[in-house]
Amino acid sequence: MEPVTLVVTALVAGATAGISGMAASAVVDAYGALKNLVLACFRRGHVPEAAGLDLIAKASDGPGPRAALEQQLTAIEIDEPTMEAAQTLLDLLEKAGIRKFHVEVHDSTGVQVGDKNSQTINIHPR
Repeated sequence: MEPVTLVVTALVAGATAGISGMAASAVVDAYGALKNLVLACFRRGHVPEAAGLDLIAKASDGPGPRAALEQQLTAIEIDEPTMEAAQTLLDLLEKAGIRKFHVEVHDSTGVQVGDKNSQTINIHPR
């Protein structure tokens, strides 16, 4: 996964887990650590802290705000500790069963999400 995608995915998943009240203290702590690291990256990139906090807070509101955060993170350098923190958060969410699947599908058919699925597709010519 690209560094920006990894970080944004972790931020959105962590925020969503926290909002839902399903997050364990380890997840909350990991989310807080990642958020602080991202804010440090913003400071190094001369992004005002208030603007960075706003981007992070709104990222889980939909594709537009998420794209805005991705664009800003693309313009700055994401360091290794930030990427590691993002991966740690995603791993914790997966272990907790909170973020096992994240799928966005548009204009598709025959899509399955889950474990051990089976699908048979028969295509009959007209």
